[in-house]
Amino acid sequence: MTVPISGRGVSAVGRYAAPEFTSVIAGSVSDIGGTGVAYGRVIELRHNGAANGTLIAVYEDYSIYEGSAAHPFYSSADGGRTWEAAAFIKDPVHSGECIVKWQPEIYELPAAFAGMPEGTLLFAGVSVDINLNKTTKLMLYKSADLGKTWDYLSTVAQAGGLGSGIYEPELQLTDSGALVCYYSDETETEAHSQRIVYKTSADGLVWSGITEVVALPLQSLRPGMPVVARLGDGSWFMTYEMIGMDGEVYYKKSPDGLRWGPPCLKGRLIYALEREGAALKKYTLACTPYCAWTPVGTGGPGTIVVTGLFVRGGTALSGGGSDYFASSDGGETWSRVRHPLPFRSGVPHAAYSNSMSFSADGKTMYSINSVPAENSDKCFITFASTKIGGH
Repeated sequence: MTVPISGRGVSAVGRYAAPEFTSVIAGSVSDIGGTGVAYGRVIELRHNGAANGTLIAVYEDYSIYEGSAAHPFYSSADGGRTWEAAAFIKDPVHSGECIVKWQPEIYELPAAFAGMPEGTLLFAGVSVDINLNKTTKLMLYKSADLGKTWDYLSTVAQAGGLGSGIYEPELQLTDSGALVCYYSDETETEAHSQRIVYKTSADGLVWSGITEVVALPLQSLRPGMPVVARLGDGSWFMTYEMIGMDGEVYYKKSPDGLRWGPPCLKGRLIYALEREGAALKKYTLACTPYCAWTPVGTGGPGTIVVTGLFVRGGTALSGGGSDYFASSDGGETWSRVRHPLPFRSGVPHAAYSNSMSFSADGKTMYSINSVPAENSDKCFITFASTKIGGH
């Protein structure tokens, strides 16, 4: 018998139940295993009046757009039981030069910003040239009608193609009124194979220079795929993968979303300790992490939940794929949680950058994942709604 021993997180984790229901949002059109359907994101609207509670989902899909890529948006008015196609974002600025292809990020403004009212939706994604060898651009868009139409705002950053590019944007608005775009950066490869950086903007149009968050002295290490969550005490929590160290997932904290400590430091490893008989086993998450926070938990700090693509140290609780890791003491200790949308490993794009978010009251967890069909490797963007914390 395996027993978690990770302290305060255990009782909160024990309350996580099986999903109340699951639903399929969309699947890869090409009947090739996993092709181009991944990187799902889902949010519940909280700052849009009568539309609050609506779910908006976006994912990476180039299974049918390889020549003119776009990101599909879906919405749900019934908590995720059914979904309707809402919009497609195509690159209106670099048509013929670049296509919007990778790593969608959707963000609802929690406060008014630069003339945009509270509740405006922002989208960031990576545009890349057709051959993937010339340019990558982080593009920013806005929507004033709940994601039905989108207007181009600005290009946050621009770099080369694969091997010298920029990837995986993550948006946050700080208390100081700065819009922050965190991302992975390959532009200083002589010193850093990859680093995590951010830029800030006061208007969504003009962007600052680069500030490093994780830029390690060992050139071969590749910290990347940053995701940031706001914790209940007002601090900020960032997860990222560490390629070159088995892809294990690390985190850093910040008091304001801007100060993350010396960039030369790796941060803290996320791990769970479990006793199996007389032995003590150490489990870690690896690759494409995502994090979210809910006020539900056993203590004042609420609960941080982190997902990844693999679990290291043993078999996942579901028997395949990965687990969720949860902490109810601000990241000091962690326990494993069964993934609400389990998956088979080894399928292209399956579970790549799967994610979760929470309802406004924190009592419902919304998960989204690219899950292979039972009898094939074709992937489907799948949603799960899970009641947590005994509710």
